[in-house]
Amino acid sequence: MKPIKLTKALIQQMTEEFITALTSAKLSDGKVSYSKAFAYEDKEGSGVTVAFTSMAYTKMLMLLQTFSDEVAWHGTVSRPDPKRFVIEDIFVYPQEVTGATVTTDQERYQEWLMHMDDEQFNALHFQGHSHVNMGVTPSGVDNAFYDSIISQLGPEDFYIFAIFNKKLDHTIKVYDMASNVMYEGKDVTLEIEGDIGQFLADAKEQVVKRTSTYAASKGANVQVATTPTTPPVQTHVATTPGPKSKKGKKKDTPTANDYPLTSMYGGYGGYGGYGSPIDYDEYVFGQRDNSGRRADWWNE
Repeated sequence: MKPIKLTKALIQQMTEEFITALTSAKLSDGKVSYSKAFAYEDKEGSGVTVAFTSMAYTKMLMLLQTFSDEVAWHGTVSRPDPKRFVIEDIFVYPQEVTGATVTTDQERYQEWLMHMDDEQFNALHFQGHSHVNMGVTPSGVDNAFYDSIISQLGPEDFYIFAIFNKKLDHTIKVYDMASNVMYEGKDVTLEIEGDIGQFLADAKEQVVKRTSTYAASKGANVQVATTPTTPPVQTHVATTPGPKSKKGKKKDTPTANDYPLTSMYGGYGGYGGYGSPIDYDEYVFGQRDNSGRRADWWNE
């Protein structure tokens, strides 16, 4: 959590620290630079929740998945209590886009706003856009846009900015002028209300992730389950039968001819790649003897 405006107390704190820094400073080039970052103490329960209605969340997902270029949108927001913001609906405004930019024609944008009713217009406290397949860190252009919006907010206003990509990675910032706090990162909890939210909550109770590890043992695939499942899943392990010669005596060194073709497939199914690598040509047609000829193992 960070302050939006510098209060008298913060200004006094910064002034005292700056004077102390100047007193002990030694200049090599006659220049002075000073930087100060402010942050409020992180206390449990001090964050906020941003919730989407099922309709708003579905609309946003459709935008993210449909457009291969960046796309931006506004949203109407209600505030049922000081710590909870609900994005009620999503609206796409006039824009020109590329793979990495969104540009708004101011005249068309103003005309679009004038067609909204007063209730919708007064509730437009959300702006979001996609970063398609890129990361969701705000760019310099994004931050400049945020600054322009914040400068127009009144003392009791709030505004929410969000960036999502197709993987649903996201950055959300909430500017609450009344409390003079900007919330971001772990200070913001994202929720989904309504049928979609309940569906996802129920699904998470039914789906259990199973973690498995794989170890190579003499060319065989061994699957070791580390998380129990119900009903238990039987683990298949590829075994290697003991080599035998025509006369019933064990050979000193087993060859590929002594193993059935099915043993090259691990218990993971199909062409599993977790065991030791096998030369398929050599395996099917037999190893070469000292003269370079292949042994027809199926006739032995």
